[in-house]
Amino acid sequence: MQVNRTPSWSIYHVRAIGLPRLINDLDRHEATGIPEKTCADVKASLKAIIDATEAAPASFWSPCVTSDLHQFREVYAKWNDRLQGADLVDRIHRRDRIDELRALRSKMRRSLAASGTSKGPLLATDADKKVADAFYGELANLVKKHPVMFPGLAHGVAAYTRGPSTQVRKNRKLKFDMAH
Repeated sequence: MQVNRTPSWSIYHVRAIGLPRLINDLDRHEATGIPEKTCADVKASLKAIIDATEAAPASFWSPCVTSDLHQFREVYAKWNDRLQGADLVDRIHRRDRIDELRALRSKMRRSLAASGTSKGPLLATDADKKVADAFYGELANLVKKHPVMFPGLAHGVAAYTRGPSTQVRKNRKLKFDMAH
């Protein structure tokens, strides 16, 4: 089945679903952090996402979001730098890093929405869609390796894979037709 993801929808999905789901899954592990192997895989995925944005200079992602992604990766590394320490100091450290990740996500969201609508940039191109596809490809690999660690992200990846829902539009039209 062919999925019709527009570039604008793809960008919208990354900023509204993908990044928040990743952060929320990390937040679920605030008390203990995550194992070193999983942490290394997250870092590798974030590096691959950064590489994809840098490889697409015609994309809206570059340069406005690429530098924020670098910061996101650095803050993530600090989030888990105490590995699986569970004392109060470690938890506070991870809580503070989660707050930083959320602030960076908000900054990226504003950057990605700056030239468009609430659903994404008006001038989004196929290069933007390729970056979003690479973003979700990396996250899908991460979910495949560590499904128990990232259940929210698994739902975000599945939603992106399905593509935009046409059911909402059909239901709205049906309600409109029934009212008239």
